[in-house]
Amino acid sequence: MYSTVFPEIVTYKLRLTPDGNEYVMKNGILSVINEHMARKFCNDFSGSVDIKEAEEIPPILTREVFESQLQKIEARTIKVSDVEVIDDKSIGDTATYIEDVVSGDAVVCGKITEIVEKESKNGKPYFLIRIDDTTGRLSGLYFTKKYSVEKIKQLKADDDIIARGKMGEYNGRPSFTFDKINRCVFPTDFVKKPKFKKKAPFEYSTVFPEPASTIKVKSVFDTDSALPEELTSTDYVVFDIETTGLDVIPDSVTEIGTDIFDGCTNIRATYKGKTYSYAERLELYRAIDSNYQDLPAHL
Repeated sequence: MYSTVFPEIVTYKLRLTPDGNEYVMKNGILSVINEHMARKFCNDFSGSVDIKEAEEIPPILTREVFESQLQKIEARTIKVSDVEVIDDKSIGDTATYIEDVVSGDAVVCGKITEIVEKESKNGKPYFLIRIDDTTGRLSGLYFTKKYSVEKIKQLKADDDIIARGKMGEYNGRPSFTFDKINRCVFPTDFVKKPKFKKKAPFEYSTVFPEPASTIKVKSVFDTDSALPEELTSTDYVVFDIETTGLDVIPDSVTEIGTDIFDGCTNIRATYKGKTYSYAERLELYRAIDSNYQDLPAHL
């Protein structure tokens, strides 16, 4: 909106799309604005509309997405049988792979490899329990309830259980707190499913670069030896990827850095979106070490 001031009247224009103009005219918006502004200020107001071309909004998807190309990440689970209730029947008969339990609430199952009764400072019993479901091992504490303590005491190594609890951390290590426990029978025919592997977007294509010599870190930074022709005569990009881990489901990429090599003679580096020239990069090195004179020719 822009306006012009005359001695007793202020004129203004609203720049609107055709749709916006239609709405303003249909609902008498200009009169409403004029009356409102006249009440707030010591002038009369007169408005008009300047129509502008509507901006074309690009579609979010540039091509049709087919259902067969969508990926579903299915949780890997184990279905047990013959559940015998100790704590709570609502636990059910389906548990998540121990290997996939990273944090938070979870239902797990497995064979007890160790169960040890202990006593708290106030004299109440609790148990240290370790189980194995063939995908991983898990250990944690179970604090007894009056109604189930005797049944828990009957549990022993090699018994199968299914339990609800929460995965946390104790002294820097994963630790599971057992909340509810039931007996069960672990499937004898259980076969571990492979981990989910994320596919590349369907518009990507696979490329196969030409073989290159193996370059060790020492030889790259060794100014006394010449680099091989694969590096000195080819343009290429080196990626440095930082992640929270190597599991595609719970972990993620935290940072990507690149070095763009132009035949090892002209190098530009990117860091957090900023691009540094050779001179700028040299300046960064000198900020760390004031005695740094020059970068090697291949850096």
